[in-house]
Amino acid sequence: MSTKQKTYSNEFKEEAVKRVMSGIPASQVARKLDINVNSLYTWKQRYMKHP
Repeated sequence: MSTKQKTYSNEFKEEAVKRVMSGIPASQVARKLDINVNSLYTWKQRYMKHP
């Protein structure tokens, strides 16, 4: 059995990161958007390097 990896648009990632940067806890954003919190932290790091 294999699982298909989800892919997210750059706009989706940017919006998620902006929510975290606005002060909403990353765990809350991840739960609401049904994404892994570690993915969110990775996206944030990339966004901080290349906004």
